[in-house]
Amino acid sequence: DPSETFELHLSSSGSYIEEIRSRIPAVRFDSVCNLKTEHDCSVCLSEFQPESEINHLTCGHVFHQDCLEKWLN
Repeated sequence: DPSETFELHLSSSGSYIEEIRSRIPAVRFDSVCNLKTEHDCSVCLSEFQPESEINHLTCGHVFHQDCLEKWLN
């Protein structure tokens, strides 16, 4: 359920990445967002391309998958 909130728990490897990947899988931008309006990645501020792999958080923020993972590291 996208409206659910969750807590991230630090794994034994010290990385949140695997938990993010399991709870918020990456999807193609054009499968979840309206292409008639512009959307930018909240990390790199670049405009998404239709084929961009993104993570769409429950708060509404949208990130390139790679940008989110780099930011979390």
